[in-house]
Amino acid sequence: MLRFHIANMTCAGCARGVAAILRDAGAHAELRIDLDRREVMVDFENSEAVRLTNALTQESWTPG
Repeated sequence: MLRFHIANMTCAGCARGVAAILRDAGAHAELRIDLDRREVMVDFENSEAVRLTNALTQESWTPG
């Protein structure tokens, strides 16, 4: 499981945007979003990790 902490994800709209970016980047696995913790968990294949991180970064979401 890949876990992203995204400090600037503060509302449901943000969460939908982050989910859309990850899906557009090819995350075909299940996404779980914990808005209170500002975390997104992705069940992924090892080859997806860098691609998903880059996709978030390019769209100004800062995974930590």
